Amino acid sequence: MIRQAYRADIEKIMELDKKTLLHDAHLCGIEPTQVKTDHPSLFERAVSRFNGEIWVADIDDTLAGFIWVIESTDYFSGDKIGFILKLFVEEHFRNQGIATALLDKAEEFCERNGYQTLELNVAQSNTVSVTMYEHRGFEIFRYRMRKKVSGR
Repeated sequence: MIRQAYRADIEKIMELDKKTLLHDAHLCGIEPTQVKTDHPSLFERAVSRFNGEIWVADIDDTLAGFIWVIESTDYFSGDKIGFILKLFVEEHFRNQGIATALLDKAEEFCERNGYQTLELNVAQSNTVSVTMYEHRGFEIFRYRMRKKVSGR
């Protein structure tokens, strides 16, 4: 069942979010030791800061995944848009239509708020997710590039 997250879900969502961070870091070639996963205060601040919604997939009283969609502003037009901040489904629950159902909720969020666009970031190397998003009608819009430089 897909439902809006309750405050009581936050701890489990944070556990899933840690898995998201580690998964994304792996896909981007970042060592797990470099990932800050102990971030409850950051997560809670972000939840209170963003105007958005968190939806969860609740399968037999187990949080199988979640999507966090927020209001953002298009860089070029200044229009308000929907932005998927996080989408994660536990590995053993994948390929069961859960991500699709969660994406439906993100699209409903956009429709309710009058947003004509829904955007997200995905690692180029995350080909499974890229393919899923393309099947849902997402297109590559811009690239985010990175260069490592020595820091102080």
